[in-house]
Amino acid sequence: VDTTAYMGAQAFGESKGAPRHPFIAPRQVRRRLPGGMVKVTIGRPEDPWCEIELSDEDVEDWKKGVDIVTEKLQEVMQLPPITIENCHEREDGDLQWEQVEFGQDVGGKYWHAVIVGLHNIRQDFIHKQVKMKHLDWYLNMKATSDKRNPKYYV
Repeated sequence: VDTTAYMGAQAFGESKGAPRHPFIAPRQVRRRLPGGMVKVTIGRPEDPWCEIELSDEDVEDWKKGVDIVTEKLQEVMQLPPITIENCHEREDGDLQWEQVEFGQDVGGKYWHAVIVGLHNIRQDFIHKQVKMKHLDWYLNMKATSDKRNPKYYV
């Protein structure tokens, strides 16, 4: 039994003609910026964390797409600095992206790459916060530790 005749080959984007169902459009119909670029804005539109442009080639592979998007985000994103003096002012992992907005309608590969890339950046930031707090604890402990002269305790 040929199921493509029953279900319609156009529904799966196999035909070059118009789609059979009005809500299913082949990928070629979607609008893109010149060069196939999609603009991604992270944060509120009036005060964004960053803006990047992604292409279909960037997110073609699921795993490589996450790495590419993470690199692009790290290049342009300005995260708050973490120092020993200010490490206790913030809670661990208090980064809030608030909003992720694409310039046009995109598929799941774009969403996956951006969301996982933001998650990786947040996890790295949390890791740095924890390391800085531990370093602060260590330096505090060292400064307040026993100050006896070690030459008498051989």
